[in-house]
Amino acid sequence: MNQDKHFGDRLIRQIRHKKSFVIVGLDPQPQMMPDLLFSKSTRGQVVSCQDLSEAIWEFNQELITAIAPYVVAVKLQIAFYQYLGWQGLRIFAKTIEYSKQHGLLVVADAKCNDIGSTAEAYAHSFLGPVLSSALDSPSAFDADAVTVNPYLGRDGIEPFTLAADSQGKGIFVLVRTSNPFAGDIQDLTSPRGRVYQVVGRMVHEFGESKKGALGYTFVGAVVGATYPDEAMKLRKIMPDSFFLVPGYGAQGGSAKDVLPCFNPDGLGAVINASRSVIYAFKGSPWKEELSERDYALAASSAAKSMRDEINEAVAKGRTLPWS
Repeated sequence: MNQDKHFGDRLIRQIRHKKSFVIVGLDPQPQMMPDLLFSKSTRGQVVSCQDLSEAIWEFNQELITAIAPYVVAVKLQIAFYQYLGWQGLRIFAKTIEYSKQHGLLVVADAKCNDIGSTAEAYAHSFLGPVLSSALDSPSAFDADAVTVNPYLGRDGIEPFTLAADSQGKGIFVLVRTSNPFAGDIQDLTSPRGRVYQVVGRMVHEFGESKKGALGYTFVGAVVGATYPDEAMKLRKIMPDSFFLVPGYGAQGGSAKDVLPCFNPDGLGAVINASRSVIYAFKGSPWKEELSERDYALAASSAAKSMRDEINEAVAKGRTLPWS
């Protein structure tokens, strides 16, 4: 594959260009969005899927334009669009396209999980044509990367690695997630170690021969900021994989907590925040300084603050990759 198309290389170039490790999750919840996005005629009434979808589309456009200078990518959790049916999925696709127009990489947070032809169909939907009968057709959503659930095992991951490899895309496999009860399964002990460590080794094996020109593979891992001790162990298991790190901000993770996810070269991790950025207008200090109408400005300021905070923390113990 042409190395210019390698997802790991593209992600590193984006990090260096933006001088940022930040990803923002565009997870729109209408009850959290500014009232001004809904017409007066719909307030206090049952709102249609079309009304909600159009409000989300306006919300997303304003946010993307505002945060683009400070973030490397956006992550779209498909559930926040899918529950609105085809109209929500239309906005999901439009948001991906609009994000790319603003120079952002896009991660489809779909947590795909299946095997065989079904897994191939999932991969085709998000990453590009992999089905033999559709080699020349576009993907439905054309994201740059997709999240993958490893619960079915190796044959549940391989179809996504094949699709990603052929299309210059990436995947992020769920390894150590940020939720409080992740350990119910991920901490279980097997003859080969904790479950999350076994999955981490599998990720490393898939990506070991798939490195780009800049040294990182396109097979990444989701590793929560809320488990820094486990992240430190996983960094040793997967030295050449990028970690997509949720849990920063609203879930309690701090800049200090994400440091174990980075390599000594200052690369290896991108940090995601959703609510603390896109709804920043509801929190301090922005709610005291700005009106609801300035929600995009608040998000821009929050994204910039997050970028600066993480950069400062990384710089204390590592070389920033654009220095």
